[in-house]
Amino acid sequence: MNETLALDRPTKAFDGVTAPESTPVEVEIKLAASPAMLDALRDHPLLAGPAATEVLATTYFDTATCALAKAGASLRIRRRAKGCEQTLKLAMRRKHHIQRGEWNQPLAEGTCTPSAAAFPRRAREALDEIVGTAPLVPYAQVVVTRETRQVQFGGSMIEIAFDVGTISGSAPDRSLQVAEIELELVDGHLADLLALALELPLGPGLHWSIATKAQRAQALAQGCEIRAAHDAPSPLAPGMTVARGFQAIGWACLCHLLANYPLVVDRGDQAALHQSRVAIRRLRAGFALFARDVLTGDGDAKALRDGFRAAAATMGPARDIHVLRRRLQAQGDAMADGAGQRLLAQLASEEALATDQPRSMLAGEAFQRLLLRLALWLETGEWLDQDAAAQPLNIFAAKVLDHQRKRVKGMRKRLAGMSDEALHDLRIDVKKLRYAVGFFAPLGTATKRARDHERALGAVQDALGEIHDAAVAQTVFGWGGPSELFTALPLAEAQDMRLRLSEAIAHSASERPAFLNLARRSLAAERDAAGWWHAGFTDQE
Repeated sequence: MNETLALDRPTKAFDGVTAPESTPVEVEIKLAASPAMLDALRDHPLLAGPAATEVLATTYFDTATCALAKAGASLRIRRRAKGCEQTLKLAMRRKHHIQRGEWNQPLAEGTCTPSAAAFPRRAREALDEIVGTAPLVPYAQVVVTRETRQVQFGGSMIEIAFDVGTISGSAPDRSLQVAEIELELVDGHLADLLALALELPLGPGLHWSIATKAQRAQALAQGCEIRAAHDAPSPLAPGMTVARGFQAIGWACLCHLLANYPLVVDRGDQAALHQSRVAIRRLRAGFALFARDVLTGDGDAKALRDGFRAAAATMGPARDIHVLRRRLQAQGDAMADGAGQRLLAQLASEEALATDQPRSMLAGEAFQRLLLRLALWLETGEWLDQDAAAQPLNIFAAKVLDHQRKRVKGMRKRLAGMSDEALHDLRIDVKKLRYAVGFFAPLGTATKRARDHERALGAVQDALGEIHDAAVAQTVFGWGGPSELFTALPLAEAQDMRLRLSEAIAHSASERPAFLNLARRSLAAERDAAGWWHAGFTDQE
């Protein structure tokens, strides 16, 4: 049985950009709430209106190999007072955690299994593509009491759903509580949905969540936890404008962050902390790539960048200790004695303490508002009125790639004489170029060379990252460094810990020449793969 379940990118996705107009689309924001907060929200003036309450009993279905979950899809049968219906939901390539293809089909009362034949043609084809001939089996039940209201906000009609209930798996002792509020767009604009969410009392008791009931039910059925999610493939496609391209990148980075930060808040998950930082780095790289031509003059852009920079900085210390502990564990026999094991155990304790600060920050009101402000700005920001935003994305991307590549070109021959600080600056330039390649690769036709280029840049980044991590360990955690590790220990024990840690750090730093050689070889591979966009993008102009 799996230990974790990924709240990750779907292996297949319904392409909302080219979807037929007849495709029904669900546009929804979900906010996880404490029971007390949910009760308080019932009296919120912006959510007031005639209410209808009903009990929803839902059974979720998938194949034995979880084909639907892997595709970012869900299939359910729901029973309610007014009848029985089946629903298929499909991930969409852009904003796939906010907008989903959705088909609802009435079923005869007492129906126990889904009927693909009852769906419209488009839904049947999608279901067949994902599932094939594999049988569908129930894996979890969800029973909630739902109170719904419809409110007018801005120029939109929005349905508010207060859900309280339980998710149950096949084992009788497994269950999860549900307490959440869903804001679903009935008619109008996504921007109004986001603006309404911003008016609510966000914070530890109310936060943006993209973990669906189906995903939580799947994890419960498998007896596992939702795990950290990696970044999704680039959502860009030929024919996009600069505006659509930047929106797609922004939403992809935001969804990556939304998939991970709750795992840090809930359980201090270090993999999710790392992925949250990666999501913010990619987001900031996107800002940097588009800043000069598109974001100039937009005052909100700087405030958003500063907000996410501060959030990443808050997560840094916990991540530094985690990286240090991982590096020491990799030394194997050198850390196998009693003193080494005590040091690793103490570092694990210090890591847990250092994670408390980012957990509080991520759950706090300021960060929750930052997430929604970013989403609203992506939809309505002043930058959308820039002339450059209407230009073809492929022409813009080629210029950006040329500009970023100049900062890396020729650095292979200079590595040996570079300081740790200079190598760190080069690593940042390599990382920005790598993200740019990853973002823009789908716009070109030289896909293999683009993959080779991104892979080579990743190898350079990893090699230089090892050197940087060793330098940070020496500067921050080495003997006499500013770190406050071990301050809770008795003085003599703390000194012994610091001495042993300094010895281990010195051993790690001795690997610097090997990583320099790896970076040099990888930069040679980068040189051979670079320039793929010159031919690949030209064909589309």
